[in-house]
Amino acid sequence: MAPFILRYYRALVHHIQFLGPAIFLLLLPSLVHLSSCFLYPTQAAFLELGGSVYLALLALIFSWWFTVEHRPIHNLATISSVAIFLSFAISILSIISIWVPIGHGIDLVFPKQFPVLGIIHRVEGFSITPNMQASILLVFLCLFLSTTTNNRSHQKWLFFSLGAFSLILTGSKVLITAFFSFLIACSTWLVSRLGWPPNLFRILGIAGIILYMSFLHLPCMTDGQYQQLESAAYLQGNQTYRPFSGVTCRASTYTLLKEKAVGFFLTHPVSGIGSGQFTKGIRQQQHIGAYPASAPVYAPHSIYFGILAENGLIGAFLLLIWIILWMRTMTRVSFHRDQHPILDALRLILLFFLLEGMAMDVMNHRGLWVVAGITIGVIMYGSETADPVEPGKKTFTGTIDPGHPSKLSFHKDR
Repeated sequence: MAPFILRYYRALVHHIQFLGPAIFLLLLPSLVHLSSCFLYPTQAAFLELGGSVYLALLALIFSWWFTVEHRPIHNLATISSVAIFLSFAISILSIISIWVPIGHGIDLVFPKQFPVLGIIHRVEGFSITPNMQASILLVFLCLFLSTTTNNRSHQKWLFFSLGAFSLILTGSKVLITAFFSFLIACSTWLVSRLGWPPNLFRILGIAGIILYMSFLHLPCMTDGQYQQLESAAYLQGNQTYRPFSGVTCRASTYTLLKEKAVGFFLTHPVSGIGSGQFTKGIRQQQHIGAYPASAPVYAPHSIYFGILAENGLIGAFLLLIWIILWMRTMTRVSFHRDQHPILDALRLILLFFLLEGMAMDVMNHRGLWVVAGITIGVIMYGSETADPVEPGKKTFTGTIDPGHPSKLSFHKDR
């Protein structure tokens, strides 16, 4: 990235001036972590700041690629082609790793703490965790699927099948969130195919997310299963319920982590305890006996509870503004989704991030930041072409040749 910025810094500076208010969208996360660096100057805070600046630079580069260089949005197909190759490579390595340990980090995981499922084998590839592996694969598969809507290539569908199989092998809860996200985001497409009531899939998706989150934070099992799993790392919550005879429900460790996040927030409501300081705070709680010694020291497993704990009301307010601006700007993308199905894929990825963010620190998956940068770049490009044109101002808008839908020409508006 550094050589790119050094070579094109003049164009990037001009692009920053040209975008105007859109830059505010990029600076919000950086402002949160910058304020945390002043209040709590720790290494973790500076790392979080560097990550948010990295995301902003990625978004600027991609939006500049689409706008200043006047390159059509169809060039996203190039990105999708890269996604196809990467998903294929990751899938093959994941499948091979079942039998042959290749490199550092490829292994089998045996999570005995999973209720109902018992012991399962999970692949994680070169990622740190199976959940991270699943998130990365899911993003690649969404981009890949957007390029195959009108493509009957058996080779591409073979690649997709391998990726889907590898995704299942991760055994990740990401799969559940992805399914319900698909129901919500693709309800219009599903209705057009099946002719069902328009809001049915949205209701099913939202209800599914609610049930899934409820089970994740308050899993229920038979008394026999509970006796075997009572001391598991997954079940270290403080509350236990017996709704029916022979059935026990106990708050999971995810619930306990969120309770601690709320406690940190109430102690430091304005600025939080500092970016990247949650696990340090948990260890301190563990040291004084306020957090079970047998429970894992995790991040809060929620971007929303995490930012409340680490950045307080300031961070939560800026995160809310960021999400609203992001979603509003995305709806203003001027290209029709039938012409650009990849935009639907990016919308699906965004919805997945927001929903999975309730139960996972998705922004800790640094490999996904590249995709977030691409998405923001596309959104900024689309919002720019959708804005009203001022008199005498030159802009570039795209039109599609009906006879050649793969071609996109540009013309100047004055």
